[in-house]
Amino acid sequence: MPKKNVVKTGKYPNYKSFDIGSNNSPKMGKNILIVESDNDKYFLEALIDTMNLQMDIESSPFCKIDDYECMEGDSIPKLSTALKAVKNRSRKEAISAIGIVIDQDDKEAKTRIKQVNEAIKASFAIDNCISNIGTLTKVEVDEDTQVKIGLYLQNVAGNGNLETVLKRIKKGDSTHADCLNAWRKCIEDGGHSLKETDFDKFWVTIYQRYDQCNKKERKQAGRKCNNEASMKKDIWDFNHEVLKPLKDFLGSL
Repeated sequence: MPKKNVVKTGKYPNYKSFDIGSNNSPKMGKNILIVESDNDKYFLEALIDTMNLQMDIESSPFCKIDDYECMEGDSIPKLSTALKAVKNRSRKEAISAIGIVIDQDDKEAKTRIKQVNEAIKASFAIDNCISNIGTLTKVEVDEDTQVKIGLYLQNVAGNGNLETVLKRIKKGDSTHADCLNAWRKCIEDGGHSLKETDFDKFWVTIYQRYDQCNKKERKQAGRKCNNEASMKKDIWDFNHEVLKPLKDFLGSL
């Protein structure tokens, strides 16, 4: 009988990670994903479920759920703390790989790589661990322990965030959300600007709440029309081609 998902509450309060079973083989170590927020966790949990991978979840984000650009400011030390926590775990239990999944936003990939490498250097004392997106590098924890580390950036065509991906893979009616295009044009005609990534976040919120929640659900929108609830609904195309690079990354861990 396959192992059921097990929820664990981590003792490190500033990150979110969850374990993915390695090809269902008991001889191989766990694969750990470190992600930015609860929303990333809900999405990846749903995606991984479609890929028939097992996971144990440790819960706490290293970024706040309402951070619009998480990987700025003090979030690099928080990512470093997350990595140190997994590094310490690897001395006590078998861990094969650490996958880091963050938003690209409007930054170049090399900028995100540099930021993540700073966090890896602070936690593993290794320079320039990540050189390419989606590839794994083996690093030494101590004489007897090694783990692989890889980075994936949530994006569509080299720009964007989780919500940009969700906007692309929606498969339900989006009449209300699509009306936001007229609202954006009105704002721009008034001489104001709106970042594409911010627009995507707003679009997904409206899609979930007004296009894909009924009137009864909207009375409890905070609980029944949020990201966690929406990932349990058949409103996303998890077979969309835009997800292939992410699936390839997860499959490589």
